[in-house]
Amino acid sequence: MIGRVLNNRYRLISLLGEGGMAVVYEASDLLLDRKVAVKLLRQQFATDPAFLARFQREAKAAAGLSHPNVVAIYDVGTDADVQYIVMEMVEGRTLKEIIEAEAPLSTARIVDIGRQICEGLEYAHQHRIVHRDVKPQNILVTRDGRAKIADFGIAVALGASSLTEAGFVVGSAHYFSPEQAQGDPTTAYSDIYSTGVVLYEMATGRLPFQGETSVTVAMKQVQEQPVPPRTLNPRIPESLQTVILQAMAKDSEERFGSGVEMAEALLSCARAGMEATRPHAVVTPRHQDPRGQENKKETLPRQSHPPGRPRPLVQWPCPPLPGGAVGPVAGWSSWSYSRHFSAPWAPYRWAFWPTPTGCWAGCSRGKAPRRRSRPHRPWSASAPPSSPQGPRRLE
Repeated sequence: MIGRVLNNRYRLISLLGEGGMAVVYEASDLLLDRKVAVKLLRQQFATDPAFLARFQREAKAAAGLSHPNVVAIYDVGTDADVQYIVMEMVEGRTLKEIIEAEAPLSTARIVDIGRQICEGLEYAHQHRIVHRDVKPQNILVTRDGRAKIADFGIAVALGASSLTEAGFVVGSAHYFSPEQAQGDPTTAYSDIYSTGVVLYEMATGRLPFQGETSVTVAMKQVQEQPVPPRTLNPRIPESLQTVILQAMAKDSEERFGSGVEMAEALLSCARAGMEATRPHAVVTPRHQDPRGQENKKETLPRQSHPPGRPRPLVQWPCPPLPGGAVGPVAGWSSWSYSRHFSAPWAPYRWAFWPTPTGCWAGCSRGKAPRRRSRPHRPWSASAPPSSPQGPRRLE
């Protein structure tokens, strides 16, 4: 089929995928010079006159849908014995591929994709079109995260066909609603149920009901309750689990009334998650002194140091002392100078010892001067900084 031109307009370029009913090709629209996706129906469906009439009528109705979350249908036609549908070409992956590679998805991503699915379904329901085959394989996700629902025309047409056709139920029974599995007429509530199954699979990475045959799975859809999603994935919030289980209610009257209502419930889950993860202000208690009184300012503990011993702090280059003096120089640090240090350190008595490489500064705690500053007083050079007696003042 690759290389064939349908109706002198659509040239088939490459195979994109295969399903139970159709084969999808990437094609080129020779008239409008654009890439499109062409879905060719398999021969067992193309030879059924009743199915073809229904398919063409519903496909034309789906072609009237124009929504950001719905894959646009451009054309429906026949070329010899080939029935085809021309659709929008979507660059991205199917939701099924994303689930198989990354599930379980984060809550934010589940809410975002689920909201878009609900909005697309609501738009179709307002135009009196029911999808009837909502599943991850029929949901395309673009590279920028936009979800698009595909196969509207085929899904609606399938509702009029037999559910026992070979290969017909395969891949869809896991997402059937209970009324759909029992053969009852399907409504918009059926799409709500299938959307709940899709959310369940995104949240847990597995299907709610599994079996060896499609009939076994369909019976479980009718009779059994699904395992709560939080049992399989405790990281999802309780609110999201509530939305999923309500969408998957056995009684259609207990489900959400519309896609808009379900989308709003999902947005409420997102807002609740943001409130739960928002950082709150931490109030630090004020410092309590031993007497139990509250102090607004906390003081540093005093540091012990042997009395009378110089405290070396730093060495920096210094010029020669005036007059060639070689002895240390000492004095009281002024109040203005002591403000550069923490309160427990001031005031200190400072001494400076010239060395061949620079000047050592030392200090020892002393009594605070009464005046703002005092002149420097000479100290004895006979007592180096390492002397136990410390520097001695000259008499």
